[in-house]
Amino acid sequence: METVKTLMRNIDRVGYSPKLFYGENTKFKTVLGGIFTILLVILTLLASVSFGQDIWKRANPTILINNNFIEPTLNIGQDTIIGYRLFYTGGVKIPDLDRLVDIFVLHSVFKPELSVATLTRYEVTKCNNADVYKNNLYNLTSLIARAEDYYCVPNNVTLALMGKYGAPINNHMHLRIAICKNKTENNNGCYPESVIRQKMASFFVSFIYKDSYIDAKDFLSPVKYYVTSNTLKSSSYNFRQDAYIYKNLSFVSDSGYILPDVQTNNHVQLDSISSTTTGDMNTEVFTNVIIGLTNIKTTYHRSYVKVQDVSAQVGGIIKFFLIITDYLLSFYAYVPYLEAVYGSMFNQQNFNENCQKKHPNKVEPTKKHDLTENVIF
Repeated sequence: METVKTLMRNIDRVGYSPKLFYGENTKFKTVLGGIFTILLVILTLLASVSFGQDIWKRANPTILINNNFIEPTLNIGQDTIIGYRLFYTGGVKIPDLDRLVDIFVLHSVFKPELSVATLTRYEVTKCNNADVYKNNLYNLTSLIARAEDYYCVPNNVTLALMGKYGAPINNHMHLRIAICKNKTENNNGCYPESVIRQKMASFFVSFIYKDSYIDAKDFLSPVKYYVTSNTLKSSSYNFRQDAYIYKNLSFVSDSGYILPDVQTNNHVQLDSISSTTTGDMNTEVFTNVIIGLTNIKTTYHRSYVKVQDVSAQVGGIIKFFLIITDYLLSFYAYVPYLEAVYGSMFNQQNFNENCQKKHPNKVEPTKKHDLTENVIF
């Protein structure tokens, strides 16, 4: 039986840890320790205020960005704010423009069952977003012009874009400016080709479009939209093609104070612009602007400091301060602690009186030199 008890004691790793008490306390308290305690309280308050500011200010979020491949989509309509106007050098309006050029939209749609792309033509209309353009003139690179001089995607028409531009399967759109062709809509009133090429030998196209950027520090509205423009120099003796490629974006924001509170905002952003110009004296298309998509999606992940993060930061500072104070107090309090213990042990009368006051039911008067009977566990 004793062998079993001995074995159990040897393997015990959760046994009781006895503590040495000094006057009902496990710590020997000193004046310096009291000063350090006051400093610890002040430090805790300062650290909590300093690290906790981000909880209510929301001024310094953490941003993570990652890219992945998707099947991109985008719907283009008049409210998408894509349009263009033609003018001569100095912003001079081109007279009889409808007798010089045809301005139209082509929607290229790939049909898998036919393994071909079909082109659907839409006649452009004058833009009806006059207020938008006037309010954003400071962003436009072209000279100030009347908003109603711009041509946009027709009303009640939505063009669905999908897939990466240039891939075998994709839908995209063309904004095209071509030599005027006689038809019923213009009363067969086109100028002769020689006159058209002379009058359109040098002209400019102001292409306006909507774009966006991310302001991660704006807590309420991190996604910012704006209208801007590029000025394209064109000629009736050149074929100019510009490609504006958009990408899908997601802005994921976690604004929770303790638990996650996630909100997602999906939008698009201009990814790249490319331009080529080919000399062609007989070209029938002067300018062609392609609107397409890329299959790379960018996701922004925004998060803020939570209460538990601040607690961990403050706790780390307090732990470091306690390590320092414990090291310093070990030198300061060691000698006073021994003196106090020796004084209590060898000043028997005072020792007995103090014990009787604190433990009247446990301590009885002892003989003068009987010290062992006064030990309290």
